[in-house]
Amino acid sequence: MPALLAEFGENRKIVFDEWQKGNRTKAVEEQLLYVFGHEALDRIRGEHLAFINDNADVIGAALRPRPPPPLFAPAIARRLTMPVLLIEGASTRPIFRITCQKLASYLPDVQQVILPDTSHALCLESPGPFSEAALQFLNSH
Repeated sequence: MPALLAEFGENRKIVFDEWQKGNRTKAVEEQLLYVFGHEALDRIRGEHLAFINDNADVIGAALRPRPPPPLFAPAIARRLTMPVLLIEGASTRPIFRITCQKLASYLPDVQQVILPDTSHALCLESPGPFSEAALQFLNSH
Protein backbone atom coordinates (compact mmCIF):
# COMPACT_ATOMS: atom_id res chain seq x y z
CA MET A 1 0.00 0.00 0.00
CA PRO A 2 2.79 2.54 0.68
CA ALA A 3 4.01 2.23 -2.93
CA LEU A 4 0.48 2.85 -4.21
CA LEU A 5 0.15 5.91 -1.98
CA ALA A 6 3.50 7.21 -3.24
CA GLU A 7 2.35 6.71 -6.85
CA PHE A 8 -0.87 8.56 -6.05
CA GLY A 9 1.10 11.45 -4.53
CA GLU A 10 3.44 11.63 -7.54
CA ASN A 11 0.47 11.87 -9.88
CA ARG A 12 -0.96 14.71 -7.80
CA LYS A 13 2.34 16.58 -8.18
CA ILE A 14 2.37 16.13 -11.97
CA VAL A 15 -1.23 17.32 -12.18
CA PHE A 16 -0.62 20.34 -9.96
CA ASP A 17 2.51 21.33 -11.91
CA GLU A 18 0.51 21.32 -15.15
CA TRP A 19 -2.22 23.33 -13.44
CA GLN A 20 0.31 25.92 -12.21
CA LYS A 21 1.72 26.28 -15.74
CA GLY A 22 -1.77 27.16 -16.95
CA ASN A 23 -2.25 23.85 -18.76
CA ARG A 24 -5.66 23.21 -17.22
CA THR A 25 -6.87 20.77 -19.86
CA LYS A 26 -3.60 18.81 -19.61
CA ALA A 27 -3.87 18.78 -15.81
CA VAL A 28 -7.43 17.45 -15.93
CA GLU A 29 -6.53 14.81 -18.51
CA GLU A 30 -3.49 13.67 -16.47
CA GLN A 31 -5.71 13.32 -13.42
CA LEU A 32 -8.36 11.40 -15.35
CA LEU A 33 -5.75 9.14 -16.95
CA TYR A 34 -4.39 8.24 -13.53
CA VAL A 35 -7.77 7.66 -11.92
CA PHE A 36 -9.62 6.05 -14.83
CA GLY A 37 -6.92 4.75 -17.20
CA HIS A 38 -6.69 5.09 -20.99
CA GLU A 39 -9.61 2.79 -21.84
CA ALA A 40 -12.03 4.52 -19.52
CA LEU A 41 -10.92 7.98 -20.60
CA ASP A 42 -11.56 6.96 -24.21
CA ARG A 43 -15.05 5.80 -23.24
CA ILE A 44 -15.96 9.06 -21.49
CA ARG A 45 -14.50 11.40 -24.12
CA GLY A 46 -16.95 13.74 -25.75
CA GLU A 47 -19.62 15.40 -23.67
CA HIS A 48 -18.38 14.07 -20.32
CA LEU A 49 -14.81 15.21 -20.87
CA ALA A 50 -16.03 18.55 -22.21
CA PHE A 51 -18.13 19.00 -19.06
CA ILE A 52 -15.16 18.16 -16.86
CA ASN A 53 -12.92 20.61 -18.70
CA ASP A 54 -15.62 23.31 -18.62
CA ASN A 55 -15.64 22.93 -14.83
CA ALA A 56 -11.87 22.68 -14.41
CA ASP A 57 -11.75 25.79 -12.24
CA VAL A 58 -14.20 24.23 -9.82
CA ILE A 59 -12.20 21.02 -9.54
CA GLY A 60 -8.87 22.87 -9.50
CA ALA A 61 -8.84 22.95 -5.72
CA ALA A 62 -8.89 19.15 -5.71
CA LEU A 63 -5.79 19.06 -7.91
CA ARG A 64 -3.44 20.84 -5.50
CA PRO A 65 -0.81 18.67 -3.83
CA ARG A 66 -1.67 17.40 -0.38
CA PRO A 67 -0.81 14.42 1.74
CA PRO A 68 -2.74 11.24 1.02
CA PRO A 69 -5.92 10.90 3.07
CA PRO A 70 -5.69 8.80 6.21
CA LEU A 71 -6.69 5.18 5.92
CA PHE A 72 -10.10 4.28 7.25
CA ALA A 73 -10.50 4.08 10.99
CA PRO A 74 -11.81 0.52 11.39
CA ALA A 75 -13.43 1.29 14.74
CA ILE A 76 -15.54 4.05 13.20
CA ALA A 77 -16.57 1.93 10.20
CA ARG A 78 -17.53 -0.96 12.48
CA ARG A 79 -19.97 1.31 14.34
CA LEU A 80 -22.00 2.01 11.20
CA THR A 81 -25.22 0.08 11.66
CA MET A 82 -26.98 1.02 8.45
CA PRO A 83 -26.67 -1.09 5.28
CA VAL A 84 -23.90 0.20 3.01
CA LEU A 85 -23.58 -0.34 -0.73
CA LEU A 86 -20.08 -0.28 -2.21
CA ILE A 87 -20.01 -0.17 -6.00
CA GLU A 88 -16.68 -0.51 -7.73
CA GLY A 89 -15.49 -0.95 -11.28
CA ALA A 90 -13.72 -4.18 -12.20
CA SER A 91 -11.03 -2.15 -13.99
CA THR A 92 -10.41 0.36 -11.22
CA ARG A 93 -6.85 1.11 -10.12
CA PRO A 94 -5.41 -1.10 -7.38
CA ILE A 95 -5.34 1.73 -4.82
CA PHE A 96 -9.11 2.14 -5.12
CA ARG A 97 -9.75 -1.63 -5.16
CA ILE A 98 -7.69 -2.17 -2.01
CA THR A 99 -9.40 0.76 -0.30
CA CYS A 100 -12.83 -0.65 -1.15
CA GLN A 101 -11.86 -4.12 0.10
CA LYS A 102 -10.52 -2.74 3.37
CA LEU A 103 -13.62 -0.65 3.94
CA ALA A 104 -15.88 -3.61 3.19
CA SER A 105 -14.01 -5.73 5.72
CA TYR A 106 -14.77 -3.18 8.45
CA LEU A 107 -18.46 -2.66 7.73
CA PRO A 108 -20.92 -4.91 9.56
CA ASP A 109 -23.66 -4.71 6.89
CA VAL A 110 -22.17 -4.25 3.44
CA GLN A 111 -23.20 -5.26 -0.05
CA GLN A 112 -20.57 -5.05 -2.76
CA VAL A 113 -21.23 -4.76 -6.48
CA ILE A 114 -18.46 -4.89 -9.06
CA LEU A 115 -19.37 -3.51 -12.47
CA PRO A 116 -17.58 -5.28 -15.36
CA ASP A 117 -15.73 -3.22 -17.99
CA THR A 118 -15.82 -0.18 -15.72
CA SER A 119 -13.06 1.78 -14.04
CA HIS A 120 -13.42 4.41 -11.32
CA ALA A 121 -15.85 6.50 -13.42
CA LEU A 122 -18.79 4.29 -12.52
CA CYS A 123 -21.73 6.53 -13.30
CA LEU A 124 -20.08 7.93 -16.47
CA GLU A 125 -18.97 4.61 -17.94
CA SER A 126 -21.85 2.39 -16.84
CA PRO A 127 -24.78 4.64 -15.91
CA GLY A 128 -27.41 1.92 -16.42
CA PRO A 129 -25.78 -0.83 -14.34
CA PHE A 130 -24.71 1.72 -11.71
CA SER A 131 -28.26 3.05 -11.34
CA GLU A 132 -29.72 -0.46 -11.38
CA ALA A 133 -27.42 -1.58 -8.54
CA ALA A 134 -28.20 1.51 -6.49
CA LEU A 135 -31.97 1.23 -7.01
CA GLN A 136 -31.97 -2.49 -6.24
CA PHE A 137 -30.08 -1.82 -3.01
CA LEU A 138 -32.37 1.05 -2.02
CA ASN A 139 -35.53 -0.95 -2.81
CA SER A 140 -34.30 -3.86 -0.70
CA HIS A 141 -33.70 -1.67 2.33
